[in-house]
Amino acid sequence: MSVRSQLVANNEHGFLEQKEDQEADAWPLAELVDTVYLKCLLLVHPESVEGFVKDVKNQCNIPVSERKSSKKKKKKQKTQTELQNHEKYLELVYLYKSHEYHSKALDTIQKQAKWINGIELTIEYLQELGKNP
Repeated sequence: MSVRSQLVANNEHGFLEQKEDQEADAWPLAELVDTVYLKCLLLVHPESVEGFVKDVKNQCNIPVSERKSSKKKKKKQKTQTELQNHEKYLELVYLYKSHEYHSKALDTIQKQAKWINGIELTIEYLQELGKNP
């Protein structure tokens, strides 16, 4: 059983939820674990990244705000940047999809069409969205 699975299974005491007294910019444990796990996969087993980001239960940090001067942006390593640095564009699309950031996923498909099969992937993506409204 993986460390991630053990943490999720042993959540009877609510350790994976953010506490009321926790600072607003503190990371919930599940988000921290999944984000660090993804970064480790990128370094050690890059071929395993796709399977992990396709999991709709992953809690990887994806900052929604695109503000230029954000304290959170400086403190948090951006998962999408890590994937882009490793040229894992398809995996980035899957990560966005798992977090229901459909416009960002479609944007990435369009911008990275040369790295991924943009037209076919766009058609498949939209067909899946049509099936699961």
